[in-house]
Amino acid sequence: MPEPITRTIMETFDVPDSGYETVMMLVEMAPHVNSGLHTHPGFDCAYVLEGGLTVLELGKPAKPIRAGESWHVLPGAVHEVKIGD
Repeated sequence: MPEPITRTIMETFDVPDSGYETVMMLVEMAPHVNSGLHTHPGFDCAYVLEGGLTVLELGKPAKPIRAGESWHVLPGAVHEVKIGD
C-alpha cells in the first residue's frame, strides 16, 4: 500500500541574511488524507497540480483549493490540509 503522504525535495537554498532555508518540494497526498495540524517557521506556499483540497487555518474559514490554484500560510500559523476524493 502506498504512503498516504509522500514528500520529494526538489531544491533547497539559504535565504540571504535571514537564517532561513527555503525548501521546494513535491507533496503527494492520497484521497481522504489529512495532514494534521502543524506550523512552519517560515512562509508556506503551495500550488495544486491536480485534484483539490481544503486548507483549514485556525481562526479562518475553510479555504477550498482546486487544481491550478495556490495558497499561502504565514509563519507560525496553525493549519492543516484535507484531501477529498
